Amino acid sequence: MIESELKSERARSHRFVVTVFGIIAALSLLASLSFHFGQDLFDLPAEEARSVTLGFLSLAIADTAVMFLWDRLFGGTRRRIL
Repeated sequence: MIESELKSERARSHRFVVTVFGIIAALSLLASLSFHFGQDLFDLPAEEARSVTLGFLSLAIADTAVMFLWDRLFGGTRRRIL
């Protein structure tokens, strides 16, 4: 009984972490697109808007990579490392 509760809690924690990293990645991508297509709204020079866009895009890529790494290490139905 305790083991089934532990598995249930691990699954719930895994879903929460993956959901949070997915939301952060999506919001970062949305921010990147908003700075790219709406640089006039933010009143930024083109070079600064490009830097901000690349920063948010890099953050989205990093969050997605962490999400897949987390799934590979702690979740998934395939081979479990930890």
